[in-house]
Amino acid sequence: MKKWMISIIMLLTIGVVIAKVNSPEVTFAHVLPEEMNDSTEIKEITIYEIKPSGKPREIVLSNKQDIDKLLQVSKNMKLKQTDEYAHSGYLLLLSDENQTYTITVNDDGILDMDTHDNHYTIKGENDLLKIIKSFEDKWEPVQEEE
Repeated sequence: MKKWMISIIMLLTIGVVIAKVNSPEVTFAHVLPEEMNDSTEIKEITIYEIKPSGKPREIVLSNKQDIDKLLQVSKNMKLKQTDEYAHSGYLLLLSDENQTYTITVNDDGILDMDTHDNHYTIKGENDLLKIIKSFEDKWEPVQEEE
């Protein structure tokens, strides 16, 4: 009986590992929330630098050209689902007229969607991080609310 249970547990574990390894790659555009489709107009993107030390910084993109640049450059990035999540990096808040969508991305190529509910590894170039870093001149210290 004990060997039988161990065998079932081992088979289930192997099945889960195989499923994770063979999970399909998807694009960044594919994993964006369903509510955020082509008809959704993102009005503003706020990017916060998340790091364990130092003064917090932010970028607020409200220029349509900057917003489109960030979304267009990133949309074809290849992603694969993972169990890892971004501990630090950059938190992006994409706001339309009705709600705000969250994305976290880090230097290790981990991307979290939906407030850390879905985790992905970026396959190939991390175009999202590259475009964030291209806005280097737009960083401002985070203003503390009073």
